[in-house]
Amino acid sequence: MTDSDEADAARRWAAAERAAAGLPPETGPAPGRGQAWVLTAVVVLAAGVFAGFVAFVLLLPQSLFGGAVAVPGWLQTTGLIIEWAGILLGIFVWVRAGRTGERPISMNLVVAQLSFTQKRRVANQIKGREPAHPEEMRVVIAAARQAVAVQRFSLRLLLAYVLFALGNLMWTDWVLARILYAIALAVFVVAVPLSLKKLRRVEDFLQNTVPDAPPAP
Repeated sequence: MTDSDEADAARRWAAAERAAAGLPPETGPAPGRGQAWVLTAVVVLAAGVFAGFVAFVLLLPQSLFGGAVAVPGWLQTTGLIIEWAGILLGIFVWVRAGRTGERPISMNLVVAQLSFTQKRRVANQIKGREPAHPEEMRVVIAAARQAVAVQRFSLRLLLAYVLFALGNLMWTDWVLARILYAIALAVFVVAVPLSLKKLRRVEDFLQNTVPDAPPAP
């Protein structure tokens, strides 16, 4: 590591220390805001591409993909109710997270200051893959608290996705759509315990490190 790299690492860590203490950056805008804009653009672009693909598929003749199947009226009604419950839950979770700063896209102002190597070192300490460094605990604990908030947001949003996919799977009668929603539902259901495992691991780290601290919001 060159002297300039060491100076940059020290500057980044000092900025993370200030953010962890709730202090504004010393000069200029907070580092990481540009990353947030880039991440926002990527998410919007990916959503647009996915929506375009779905629209293209839906415009194709149903006969190309096995036609339709008979779905009882009560099942369609129940499916529509569940689908809209998922939509409304997703909107509520997203709006609430915007007010509390839990969205991953909002960026953690502590972690955003760090280099890739520093982020990995912090993550490894939280995961228990390397021993904790006492002089880094303020940044590590702040990052862990933000991780708890983000994982809780992810779990709530995954629940909304599960309801949305399940509802569509119940009411749609097009074979291809049923296959796509079944795949999506399986992915979301598998993601729930994985996200819950990450949440429990970070909560355990906080409990073992600062047992008397108040829980993350």
